[in-house]
Amino acid sequence: MHYAISDDADQASHLASTYNVYRTQLSDLKMDTTNTTNNDPNALPDTFSQKRLIDKIKDQGTLRVLLQGLAVALIFVVPFAEPSWHPDGWEIVLGAVIPAVAPISFILLMLDVMMCAVWKSDSSDATEVSRLGFAIKAHLIVGAVLILLWINSFSDALF
Repeated sequence: MHYAISDDADQASHLASTYNVYRTQLSDLKMDTTNTTNNDPNALPDTFSQKRLIDKIKDQGTLRVLLQGLAVALIFVVPFAEPSWHPDGWEIVLGAVIPAVAPISFILLMLDVMMCAVWKSDSSDATEVSRLGFAIKAHLIVGAVLILLWINSFSDALF
């Protein structure tokens, strides 16, 4: 039993020394605190603070987020959609609505990519350029996945 307590004490002292080493390394990184966004001396400089993905998505705006949300929802539904010529009842959703809405949402995504590129080329603000660049990348990724799944699901009806 005495041996286990000794191991716990050794582990605790090792963790404490490791914590102090990392704290020292972190304080070495914070030598230049002139770029901090607040007056907290323990805050990291702006060069080390990165926006989280959720914040970047929120910064895109409500309409872009809703458009991407529609496209992501279609990505999950399109593989289960079966095109049919005379759907009735709830089959009309998977047989006619989804096959029609998916390419329309793709076109809307690509039109917004074009508008983002125009606004990005016109903007001189670095944060606006970064925000629009993220929107373009997100639209292209979601749009490519959507159209590839749509083509894969409806290739029999198309070709």
